[in-house]
Amino acid sequence: MADNPKPTILRMSQTPTLTTSAYASGDLMGTLMKFKSGEISKNQNCIIQSIMISDLAKQDIEVDLVIFPTNPSNTTFTDNAALDINDTDLKTISHIEKFSSYYDFSDNSATVSQAMTIPTTYADGIYACLVSRGAGTYAASDITVVMSIIQDA
Repeated sequence: MADNPKPTILRMSQTPTLTTSAYASGDLMGTLMKFKSGEISKNQNCIIQSIMISDLAKQDIEVDLVIFPTNPSNTTFTDNAALDINDTDLKTISHIEKFSSYYDFSDNSATVSQAMTIPTTYADGIYACLVSRGAGTYAASDITVVMSIIQDA
């Protein structure tokens, strides 16, 4: 009887560099992020299992995480400016996750989506960007996005 290999669960994180000016609804927070792991083979099928966003500034604003399976190279990603996704790249979006409910702690907070089953193909990484849906002011490294994925065995 052959062994059944178990899928690998990987956690990848990105901390976009933010400006210290206030963000408005619809503004890009940071720039395009690339989640990459040397443990994943090119063109590997994966499932995004969970996403957590930590907020060191405890701003608790609603944000959208826009996920692309490939580099949306036709779009210009400018921090703290209205995000205008190029029509060609719009067609490649694999998922948009809305985060609106935070767990507050003394001086920071976090929001999480769990039990997700978002299929994606890992070409050379998973690309994503954060879009503000409120008004918040941050220090340069106040936001971190952690993505847990299951790699097919």
